Amino acid sequence: ANEEITASEIWRYALYGHPTLSIYFQSPVIFRRIKTRKNKIFLMKGKDDPVNRLCYLNSDIIL
Repeated sequence: ANEEITASEIWRYALYGHPTLSIYFQSPVIFRRIKTRKNKIFLMKGKDDPVNRLCYLNSDIIL
């Protein structure tokens, strides 16, 4: 059976933990949470939560 696999199926399986996907960034990337108020963007201070730790992409602190 020659069935095509769609991109949405790959993402759905990845979100459920099968298979493991990895992302490679060519240059250093820093993610920050933002908040918007009255059409202005504010950077949020980092916390020691899992999302913030993942944003640093450091293999020593990733769960």
